[in-house]
Amino acid sequence: MGTFYLVDYENVGSGSVTKCSGLDKTDQLHIFYTENSKNINLDIVDDHGDAVLETHKVPTGSQSADMHIVSYMGYILGKYEKSAIKIVIVSKDKDYDNLIKFWSGKADISRKQKIDVSAPKKAQPAKKSSEPKAQAKNTKTASKTTENTTTKVVVKKPT
Repeated sequence: MGTFYLVDYENVGSGSVTKCSGLDKTDQLHIFYTENSKNINLDIVDDHGDAVLETHKVPTGSQSADMHIVSYMGYILGKYEKSAIKIVIVSKDKDYDNLIKFWSGKADISRKQKIDVSAPKKAQPAKKSSEPKAQAKNTKTASKTTENTTTKVVVKKPT
């Protein structure tokens, strides 16, 4: 089982979820917001790696997103009681720290102000040197096919 990211979007905004491209298919990204949430950046929808993305529009009210996040966290802990899960609350609100202390030793829960799980940069192809061209003049390539397998043999010509 992966990591559950519970995002207090009203509290942290879109800047907190801009580096999610490294999330994998075992991760879940849950964004909690209300009508009062400022603009939601649609790049999140496009760039959340392979994670499951769910948005939760909750009623507007005092600490509404916070209460829904805590409620959802309890649901996750009950549902996956025997599984090795991790929960990350994404918020600047330090009131979540009391919950983290409460669950200490019973569950892997933490709070971060933003998600930074960028996908590793793809390896750049090596620059082609001029050596293969020079080597090609002095080599001969032969192909041998046997039962769906092709083997290429490079034979150097004497110089």
